[in-house]
Amino acid sequence: MIVFFGIREKKISLEPVHQHSCNHCSQRKSLYIQTSCVYFHVFWIPAFPVYKKTYSICSNCRQALTSNEMPPDLHAKAGDLKKQAKIPWYLFTGSGLVMLFIIFAIFISNTKK
Repeated sequence: MIVFFGIREKKISLEPVHQHSCNHCSQRKSLYIQTSCVYFHVFWIPAFPVYKKTYSICSNCRQALTSNEMPPDLHAKAGDLKKQAKIPWYLFTGSGLVMLFIIFAIFISNTKK
């Protein structure tokens, strides 16, 4: 039997940062901070979230920086936005299905006795 599993990434928020300019193209008001959630999946059904990541993205030149590559003040802003970003409920779908299966199995085993 073949089981497809792995990790994927889902964008959960995209916030503009107007007080910073891009380090690469020096364009003002073009930076956004994107927060993404990395989750584990089985057969492409999200099982549970693993962690959140942040990027700064320039809408002009498309340069993307991870949180480690950002300047300190932008890194602090990204940290705040990362804390505020909520993980969508549907990323727990696989865990919910497993719990329903376990409850159903317990119910069936108790009714047979």
